[in-house]
Amino acid sequence: MKKNICFTFCLIVSIHIIVAQEQKLQYFGTIYNTFINEDHVSVRDYPSLSGTVSYQINKNTKVKIKGVSKEYQFIDNYNGNWLNIIISENQPNEGKDGWIFSKYVDTGAIIPSELKIVGMSPKEERQAQKLLAFYKINGIEEQVTLYPHKENNQKFYTFAFNIDDEAFHYSNIPGSYVWYPDKNEVKHISYIGTNMESAWVVFTDDFKYLIEDFGTAPPPRGLGIWRVSDGKKVFSGGYYRNINLSGYTIEIIYEYDWWNIQHNTLDNEIKYFAENYKENNPEPLDMVQYSQETGFGLVLIIICEFNFDTGVRKIIKGQYIYTQ
Repeated sequence: MKKNICFTFCLIVSIHIIVAQEQKLQYFGTIYNTFINEDHVSVRDYPSLSGTVSYQINKNTKVKIKGVSKEYQFIDNYNGNWLNIIISENQPNEGKDGWIFSKYVDTGAIIPSELKIVGMSPKEERQAQKLLAFYKINGIEEQVTLYPHKENNQKFYTFAFNIDDEAFHYSNIPGSYVWYPDKNEVKHISYIGTNMESAWVVFTDDFKYLIEDFGTAPPPRGLGIWRVSDGKKVFSGGYYRNINLSGYTIEIIYEYDWWNIQHNTLDNEIKYFAENYKENNPEPLDMVQYSQETGFGLVLIIICEFNFDTGVRKIIKGQYIYTQ
């Protein structure tokens, strides 16, 4: 009887401590404050021993857990998962983030809470469709609204879910997912991916690469590509309106403007093509006039076909566009 009373009391105390250390950020999800319990703990860029060590931190460093890995691994005689952390304020390496194995974090035994899909909201004119979902915390359902994306030739929707979402909880699994509507099946594919200031994430058909749009402004926009197996970035650049994904090939752009010329960000092939294009195709007078009347910028972009698996690039054409 005494053992049962002790167990119940200890459990209540443990739950109370965890709840007391939770923190709801003003614009983002819920994090959990805790401490590192050993010296020289490696923080990696991906939740695996194959992930690159970004830096190391020492015992008693305060950190915020902002997500967990789905997979468990047996490392250093401990069966645990990986914790996605950010270094707390007034600590060495403040603001840096990464992944730490749960053995080296106080109260690191956090059980992942997985997303369950309820269904898609009815389609409304001029409104993005919403994907309704939930996860459970201590048996209580928490509702989530997601904004999925679908490529025309793919049978699944994609979406990102992490601390950038108000509904995100530190026990959730961050990254990018796919949802198959025909069987209402959701799968976590990669720990890369954010829905903050991003229009979409998509995968190649074989899920070898993840492609993500960046920014909320009109095009041109930023674009990143990662290898799913290890989370390594293989491309960073820009695109205009549509990437036209086909296998491992997309359309990317280079902006031939004052900033890129001054900062020497353009390679010789792009500069040579752009200079010849401008010489043979001056800025259209109607576009110049409209730019002056509205205050929009006018810039030349070089559109290229790019295979991000092989690194082969082919220039397609030049085009003048308006920018903000």
